[in-house]
Amino acid sequence: MGNSKAYSETFDSLMQDVQNLDALHPAPKGTRGRPPGDTGPLLRSMVVLLHTAWENYVEQVALEGLDFLLGEIAHDHSKLPHTLRQRVAKVQNPWALAGNSWQAESRQALVIDVGRLNTPNVENTEKLLELAFGFANGLRGIRWRNMSNAKVLANVNEFVHEIRGEIVHKGTTPGALNKAGVTSWITFFSYLTSRLDDEIGKHLVTVTGKSPW
Repeated sequence: MGNSKAYSETFDSLMQDVQNLDALHPAPKGTRGRPPGDTGPLLRSMVVLLHTAWENYVEQVALEGLDFLLGEIAHDHSKLPHTLRQRVAKVQNPWALAGNSWQAESRQALVIDVGRLNTPNVENTEKLLELAFGFANGLRGIRWRNMSNAKVLANVNEFVHEIRGEIVHKGTTPGALNKAGVTSWITFFSYLTSRLDDEIGKHLVTVTGKSPW
């Protein structure tokens, strides 16, 4: 199984911007032609871009996964994820669901929630993926060597709420922000997104019997 376009195009592209900023950051004691100075703005920019990469991945993979699902279930609206089916059922104009119009309504319902995802913490990310293709608790099984699932979940929430949140809302950082710390966050989200993309692919294979990417 390969990767989603959300991963191979959106996430990778934004991560390249993060890596470019990382390459511009001088060593702790300065490098030839780049004396040490206030690198805080550069580090904060890296954090914001990293957050953007994660948020955009979650949004785009939700849409990509739903589009794949809609293509596979064809005319059978009963195969929509339960949460999304409930949302569409609330449409007041029944003619809006006539024929295959329920597919457009389903996608529009997801688009609305995607537009509201300004805080891609664990809860909001899982809710969006559950709405899109029934991938409930989608982050709960992700772990890797030396990184328990509990730590994965805690890291996501810490980064979104405390690290990125303070930078965006206050222009400051919680504690010291250094190159090594930001680099560790880059590594974390690279691992996390790769594994999540794989788990979403497996989930969609289970639901449809076909690989989505």
